[in-house]
Amino acid sequence: MALVLRGGPRGGPHARPAGRGRGLPGLGVVAPRRGIDGAREFFALLDTFVVHEFRVLDLLASPTQVVAQIVIELTYPSGGRVRDEELHLWRFDDDHKIAALRHYVDTAKHIAAWNGEDTTRRGS
Repeated sequence: MALVLRGGPRGGPHARPAGRGRGLPGLGVVAPRRGIDGAREFFALLDTFVVHEFRVLDLLASPTQVVAQIVIELTYPSGGRVRDEELHLWRFDDDHKIAALRHYVDTAKHIAAWNGEDTTRRGS
C-alpha cells in the first residue's frame, strides 16, 4: 500500500503499490490514495478492522525516511484474521512533513484474510 500525502513524486517508487497503481483485486486496503482525503479514506477503512495487536519492533531512520518494523494482528470485516510482520516506510519532504507511506506486507496472507480466511491457523 502506498499513500502519498503531500507533493510526492508522480510515478516514482512511492507513488503506487504493487499492481501498477490499481491496488490488488480483493484487497481494498492497498488501493492507492493521495492527499489528505486519501489519508482520511484509508483511516476510515482501518476503523472497520478489529486490531488485536499492533507492536513496533524496531525503527530505522535516515534524514528523509523512517522505517517501522511492525507486528500486527487484525480481523477484517469479512471475519478473516491475519497476523503479519510488516514494514512501514515513511518518507518526508524538505519541510519535514510526511510525503509518502509505503506499506510492505505478505499480500497473499492479507488477501486470504480479506476474503474471510483465518490465516493465523496456517502455522506460518
